[in-house]
Amino acid sequence: MRNTISIVMAGAVSGLAALFLGCEWESTDDGFNTSKGAGASVNFSGVYRAASGGVLAGSNITQIVVAQSGNAVEVWDNNNSYYTGSVGSPGIVGSADAVSGAYSAGAVMVQSQMNFEGRNNNSGRYVLFSGIVHAVAVNDVQGTTSSTTVTVGTNNTTTININAPPVTIDNENTDANTSTSGSSTTYSLTEANTQYVLDGNWIEEKGSSYSVSAIAPAVSGTFTTTSN
Repeated sequence: MRNTISIVMAGAVSGLAALFLGCEWESTDDGFNTSKGAGASVNFSGVYRAASGGVLAGSNITQIVVAQSGNAVEVWDNNNSYYTGSVGSPGIVGSADAVSGAYSAGAVMVQSQMNFEGRNNNSGRYVLFSGIVHAVAVNDVQGTTSSTTVTVGTNNTTTININAPPVTIDNENTDANTSTSGSSTTYSLTEANTQYVLDGNWIEEKGSSYSVSAIAPAVSGTFTTTSN
């Protein structure tokens, strides 16, 4: 029965991802902070399995399915335990290669905090999980660059010339715009170029705790960097 549940969960994640992609970082009725990260919008839904290929946490938890809507998450493990929590606003970390403009394989591009809690059906114990989820390049991630010009403000200057005699006053008005130029680069995260890495602590009541390191293929996301 558990094997059947595991297969169904893995097959359903694509449908869950498709459902939630259209509402990334939208408002929810649960009071979560729904702001996007500065320049980043990433959905961390996916099937997460132990990076070691073995047990993820506890005695027999081998995978978890994460479904993100806004910054709320719902989580199921392979024992059909159910957990709820949230993801923090994603932040851009690291820098692209100065020459190629790409994030090379292994580079951490975006990360966010993830927390969830619920009861482990297998152990019967309540679980608290707290960790960080990273978007890591598995191939070179090349962005699309465009030039930008930003007008900072308008300075109005009035010059008064007095000619005498006789007295005549000439007014001269000049407008000066202050502008800055730069460029912005947008990077797209896909299953082909990125994987999610979830690291954190799985703590169960009565003192049991486990260090979690899990990976999942990326679902979707974009982030933008700027330079002057």
